[in-house]
Amino acid sequence: MSTQLSEERKQELNEKVTNAYARLIGFASFLIGLIALIFASWAGYLGLHADFSSVAVVFLGVVFLVSAFFLNVGWRMLMNRPNRYGSILSPLSWVIVGFLFTAAAVLVSSILAKISSGSPDFVNTVISLISCFVFAGSCFYLAYLASQKKS
Repeated sequence: MSTQLSEERKQELNEKVTNAYARLIGFASFLIGLIALIFASWAGYLGLHADFSSVAVVFLGVVFLVSAFFLNVGWRMLMNRPNRYGSILSPLSWVIVGFLFTAAAVLVSSILAKISSGSPDFVNTVISLISCFVFAGSCFYLAYLASQKKS
């Protein structure tokens, strides 16, 4: 009696585990989006009874956009519903996310310019800068791949 699994059975089990993890991540993303939406709605309701500064309005707008993003991605992953490109996001959405990471990298580099090079935070800042550019490049690459899969 052999305890070895066939390659076909291993692949089937691997797909089931991958789908379970994707659904778990989708559930977590959906929850993050829902919590952000509830927070922004609550803060907006409180703002009806108080004067909001323009910074607070912009912040709430950003929170609403982030919550919409997480709700969309979370729902797609939770229900295993890729779009027509076979991706979580459309090519344009991947480009937008890439530009957001690029903007974060520029922000980090401006912070880096203000920090002296002898500071212990210098290494952490450089690592953050590199990771932002890597994520931005990955998003642009995923946008390219998704645009090639257009059906």
